[in-house]
Amino acid sequence: MFTDEIESIKSMFDSVVAVSDRDKQRALELVLQSRTFMRSEQLRAFLRYVCSMEIEGRGEQITEYRIAVEALGRSQDYTTTEDSAVRNRAHALRVKLEELYTKELPDAPVRIDFFKGSYRPHFVVQKSPDENGSMVSLITSTEVAKPHIVEPKLRVLGLVVAGLVLAFLAGVWFRGLVKPAPDSFIAEAWGPFFNKDGDVLVSVASHSHLQVRARNTTPPESERAVAASPPIYEWYKRYHPLPPGKNLYLEFVNSSTRFGDAIGAAEVVRTIAAAGGKAQIFPETSVSEAMFRDRNIILIGMPENSSSIDRLLSNGSFRVLYDETLQKETIVGPTATYVTQIDASGTILSYGLVTVLPGQGVQGAQHRIMIFSGSHSSCTVGATEFMSSPAHLRDFRDRLRKEGHSSFPPAYQMVIRCRADRVVPLSEEYETHVVLK
Repeated sequence: MFTDEIESIKSMFDSVVAVSDRDKQRALELVLQSRTFMRSEQLRAFLRYVCSMEIEGRGEQITEYRIAVEALGRSQDYTTTEDSAVRNRAHALRVKLEELYTKELPDAPVRIDFFKGSYRPHFVVQKSPDENGSMVSLITSTEVAKPHIVEPKLRVLGLVVAGLVLAFLAGVWFRGLVKPAPDSFIAEAWGPFFNKDGDVLVSVASHSHLQVRARNTTPPESERAVAASPPIYEWYKRYHPLPPGKNLYLEFVNSSTRFGDAIGAAEVVRTIAAAGGKAQIFPETSVSEAMFRDRNIILIGMPENSSSIDRLLSNGSFRVLYDETLQKETIVGPTATYVTQIDASGTILSYGLVTVLPGQGVQGAQHRIMIFSGSHSSCTVGATEFMSSPAHLRDFRDRLRKEGHSSFPPAYQMVIRCRADRVVPLSEEYETHVVLK
């Protein structure tokens, strides 16, 4: 009898917290407009499609094939056995949603979730609606008019909900006074970078290239520009209209950064700021190695674009090198070489390299150097996201403990395997590591 009573209350509670289509649509828009999903166009398309199907009452029609063809733009001959694009993005979507609701939207009133092994979304109410009408009432007028026998249960449930609301408001007020501490695994891995006086310098590699400019007059020689050849005109017109009277010139530039490196730098600064630390970002051309003394340093980029990264990685077990035969950047290790690949679906499989070393100078032991590099700029981003994930760092520390290390060593290298859509990482996973002496 007691079990039946529990089931009855549970069933009633489920009906009370049913989510309206309006609230589902609002929950979807919050995700699509978030910073976490801003760079993930494929994941946005995936989520928009399955949520729209569910809101329209067609959730049972969601299949892997339909997602591939109707959401991701795959051809009609897509086969689930030969192409894992949907499964890969489904995994990446779950990871991104977990990150979103942990970091950016921890107080979202309705969350979107997926049961493991299913592509059909379900919407979970996290708290009662506010009084401004941003969420419709969770208790409808029909439910209020239920028979008298249900009223005691509703009163009890109302008291519980009221208590939860008060606890939530108290939590919001308290968080305004006390800044939450960073996750213990992230704090342990980053160490002195999170100190309020950590004095963190972030240096992003700069690469030299030729920038195409359309101008009416010939640039002066001081601008180090040369006239473009006919093939460059053909290439340029594919992407930009060339106004009449303008000619193309190639201008030498040595202060640009790769897009993936820039995103990685933003992730690093965000992680440090969330822990209460501070960091300064400079391009490689504005940094000298004398500035590394007695400071915490983060370097981001390819060794060929950074003399500092090239020097520091030269004695490591893993190095990032350009293979002239393959014409690709590779990560060369003691027993294996990791090369960027592109599968049939266009997804990029690349590898990131995280290198942690003691600091330099008299107080070097109190500081640290962290280097993010890789075989493709998408995995530079993936490596920074790996080092900002409590789940990934917990798994890595467990591996270290099995080798006899009580914590993260003062010097080590770790290879991260990434799947990406162009420069946007879809997922990142541990590949291998080595502890440096």
